[in-house]
Amino acid sequence: MDSIFRQNPALGQGCFGKVYKGKYQEQTAAIKVVPDHKLDENQLDRECRAFGQLNHKNIVKLLGEPEKRGDKWYFPLEYISGSTLEDLMFKNGALTDKANVIIIHGMCDGLNYIHMKNIVHQDLKPDNIMIEARTNRAVLIDFGLTKFIDYTASGREITSGRNLGNKAYYAPEVQQGLIRSRRSDVWAMGKIMAELILGRRLSTDECVPHNVKKLLSGKGFAEPICRMLHGNKKQRVHMSDVIQSIHGVTSIVSSTNVFSVACMVGGAFLFAGAAALGAAPVALVGAVVSVAGAATVHKP
Repeated sequence: MDSIFRQNPALGQGCFGKVYKGKYQEQTAAIKVVPDHKLDENQLDRECRAFGQLNHKNIVKLLGEPEKRGDKWYFPLEYISGSTLEDLMFKNGALTDKANVIIIHGMCDGLNYIHMKNIVHQDLKPDNIMIEARTNRAVLIDFGLTKFIDYTASGREITSGRNLGNKAYYAPEVQQGLIRSRRSDVWAMGKIMAELILGRRLSTDECVPHNVKKLLSGKGFAEPICRMLHGNKKQRVHMSDVIQSIHGVTSIVSSTNVFSVACMVGGAFLFAGAAALGAAPVALVGAVVSVAGAATVHKP
């Protein structure tokens, strides 16, 4: 198995492991492979617990029980034919107005859903959001750093554990060393949305409401994004409120609508990030799971 992994590039790499295109019960899947030493029982339980509670079109699905073979764990995940938002935003040019709207609604729906399940993603960034090529469906991926919310006797929301993930998307309170919460996720999503609309990266210093209001002047979603980026987490909006705010937004006024997620080349769709290698599948766990060469970008 290891020799096959070395020969065929991974689709993507997350916090704890790599992902390969493969088969699970005769369907195409993204097989997340995690070395045993990188995954203790608590981490395994946390990720499985998260997947067990989630069933939403904007959340990547776990297709079956993780299996251990040798010194590695194998997670069969939903395979998304498309690219990461990171690649679409920063490597392939501006997205169309229609694509931006669909992506923003999907990202927000997915995040609102996990927050309703008392789950904090903790590592939101463009690289952890897949965009399905044919539909522009946004899918949140990589739940390896997921946290679960508990409550004190007085009803105060608490989370536990260290702050990990990409510091570029750390909310102000996380930068100060405070533990992440749902509102930290909201701030990260607000920054992602602003970057998507503007078509460029934003520094943390730029992500203050009065500045973002100027940058997004005349563009759709400006008002909820500013509320999502509030520096004081107690005054920051909840995702349920964001969903209500963006419900009627169907357009982004922008002059950069020059890129389509999928391009027609020679009568066939060529998707950003695709690199079909055509390697023969190799069985991983009996005849149930198999791994093949990479065909499109996917993150664990």
